[in-house]
Amino acid sequence: RGNQLWYLSFSFAIVLTIFEQFDFPFKLHSLLQDAANEGTEDIVSWQPDGRAFRILKLQDFTVHVMPRYFAQTKYESFTRQLNVYGFQRITADRESLDFGAYHNEYFVREQRELCRYMTRQRSKGTGQEREGRATATLPSQKQQCTSSIFQGSSEIPTTRPSSSDDFG
Repeated sequence: RGNQLWYLSFSFAIVLTIFEQFDFPFKLHSLLQDAANEGTEDIVSWQPDGRAFRILKLQDFTVHVMPRYFAQTKYESFTRQLNVYGFQRITADRESLDFGAYHNEYFVREQRELCRYMTRQRSKGTGQEREGRATATLPSQKQQCTSSIFQGSSEIPTTRPSSSDDFG
């Protein structure tokens, strides 16, 4: 019985790994890790705190980087995927180093496993465009995060919050 349970757990882990390599957030995480390893952080890179990423050279990103990781090669399709997975563009403070970066609380440098908590968000087909635009700000290293996900601390979550938590 113990061997069967181990085999099931092992098989499930393999299946998860296979699916993860095709999932957008995992591909994006790999893209950013590869940029750091290959020295192409002048095109796309993590922000210093590792809680957001930024595209620095849009033309080079769409021509040289995107085709290596994604079937779509249009930047608009890429940003649509970011939106579908709940990324927010940081636009609150033009003077911030994070201005223009993309953020999702489950997308953190060196914590790839958190990507499994990111789910595709479906929008209802009303035929109307959404009103307004979500903006995000990242807490500075000296400030505490006020998101209910982080519950007033600057710590990154290691487990998914319960379904009763408010995602705001």
